[in-house]
Amino acid sequence: MLRPLSALAIFIWSQAASALSIRVDFSEAVRTSAVVAWVEIERGELMTSPSGQSCGARYLARVVSAVKGVQPGQRIEFGRIIGHEVGGQYFVFLNEIAPNSPAAGGAAHAEECISSSPKYAETSEGMGTIPIHYGERVSYKQAVSLNDPPYVIPMALVGSSYHSGNIAGGQMIGSTQIEAANFLEYLQSLVGPRKVQE
Repeated sequence: MLRPLSALAIFIWSQAASALSIRVDFSEAVRTSAVVAWVEIERGELMTSPSGQSCGARYLARVVSAVKGVQPGQRIEFGRIIGHEVGGQYFVFLNEIAPNSPAAGGAAHAEECISSSPKYAETSEGMGTIPIHYGERVSYKQAVSLNDPPYVIPMALVGSSYHSGNIAGGQMIGSTQIEAANFLEYLQSLVGPRKVQE
């Protein structure tokens, strides 16, 4: 009885360690994402395949502010990661789901779920969705809280109202909170003036 539990504990620990190795660099995320935007989720639903297999969640969201690939006011569908709140606002980094891609869950999962999948999936294994909340460190204005890991937090991310941790090699290590409007401006600067809201 102890051996299976020990093996299970090692497997879970190794998966957690693997998850912590994910590094999300915002300049790379903006460059490689088809859609980058500040959105508000209007509807969410769980998806299942015809055989009853769980296929994650589908969200309908309204674009509040656009960075790349969409227009303000546009509605987009994205998903697969369960747990986002209807009425919640998020910064999203999305790519189109291609059959047999990791975002589609691999070949077997794709066959079962691709017909019910939304057009877009979050990049960086779900790290491409950052919640926007009222931050206690920014006078309760809308804010994002970022941690390193998994996010690479550059010093160029101006407007950070709170930082807990160290600074090394031009990056903030630890956690920070920044007003959502400042984070939006930073992401738009990574695209360049001509491509904003394309």
